[in-house]
Amino acid sequence: MLTQENLIVFLYALPIYQLLFYTVQLITFKRAYPSRKYLGLLLLVMTVVLIMNAVHYFGYERLMSVLFIFFTPLLLSLIPIFHRYLSSLVNGHQRTGGLSRFSPFIIPVIGFVLSLFTFGMLTLNERLMIMAGLDPPGGGTGTFTLAAWGYKWIIPVLLTVQLIMGWARASHLLRGERETVGKDPGRLAYLQVRWIAVMGVCLFLFILAIVFPFHIPVTDLMALSLLANAMLLITGGIIGFYGLKQDTLLMQVASVTGAGAASLPSPEAPHPEGMAKPVSASSRSVPIVPDDEAHRIINQLKLLMEGKKPYTDSRYSLNELCTQMETSRRIMTYVLNDVMGKNFYGFVNEYRLREAIQIMENSGRKYTIEAIAEMVGFNSKSSFYACFKKFTGMSPKEYFESK
Repeated sequence: MLTQENLIVFLYALPIYQLLFYTVQLITFKRAYPSRKYLGLLLLVMTVVLIMNAVHYFGYERLMSVLFIFFTPLLLSLIPIFHRYLSSLVNGHQRTGGLSRFSPFIIPVIGFVLSLFTFGMLTLNERLMIMAGLDPPGGGTGTFTLAAWGYKWIIPVLLTVQLIMGWARASHLLRGERETVGKDPGRLAYLQVRWIAVMGVCLFLFILAIVFPFHIPVTDLMALSLLANAMLLITGGIIGFYGLKQDTLLMQVASVTGAGAASLPSPEAPHPEGMAKPVSASSRSVPIVPDDEAHRIINQLKLLMEGKKPYTDSRYSLNELCTQMETSRRIMTYVLNDVMGKNFYGFVNEYRLREAIQIMENSGRKYTIEAIAEMVGFNSKSSFYACFKKFTGMSPKEYFESK
């Protein structure tokens, strides 16, 4: 029988399971981009915050009185982690050295110190009274007053300062990239600023949905649970959805090189943006396959791509390529990643882009951009536009107009 208590448990559990779904997808990928690590960390911390929030509203006050010392710094760390995620997307972390990369985490550290030496020094009953918004008989100790004041005012003020600083840092970071993008239009082709902005707004609303119920007297627990967790479910879901979309787009664009680049980059060549530099064949003490075998596979790959054009199937996968080449996945991955310096998506997408350019030049305005993208094997407009800009330095529309 469905009771109100069961429904409340379901409402608090649903956002947790949703974020766990996104988090597991990110942390189980083998080849990790720097941005993926920070995105996975962001979703993991959000999940932990939701679990602590549920512990509080499920009535486990003794447990929450201990966890609350860590609850505040974890909540305060969400915005700095999101900033590191954005920085890693635009390679800002490569230009930030020393301790300056940790400067956004000063406020979470301050929050932890305040929680530890105020709330953490109280008795169990005093902690419970602060969490319930009650005053102790006789006014309490000085530590109690400081902890209660911090609970009501210091934490909200720290969050407000952090939001302002986070917005300022993000704006400065993106402004700093405009000059670089002006010199190299394809550099940040994969970065979808609109998606990042939506994620930032949702993170702000997520934090508000966590903080506000702690400061509002509970008169109707069911209504509070419904409103707060609906907001947490929506905002957490949007962050996970757009985060995975941005990660997938980065993976598809990262190893696409310019139209004039060599197909076999040297080990000294700059590595693709946002991606860990692949290990070149020459840096391995014992290559998986000899160099002549690797080049034989590369030549066979070229014949397959130019002859049968399997890349025009949007569902084309690495497993299908291995089957057609009669080569193991391990060897094929080695040749693509370590010898050619590409991932599967970058390799296939370059053939798709050359095919798209050929169609544009031969057919004029006969086909729409969306139709051309579908014809050559792209399964989304965003990935085609991003890969095309990385490959040519122009958007498909600008390329059309230049002809």
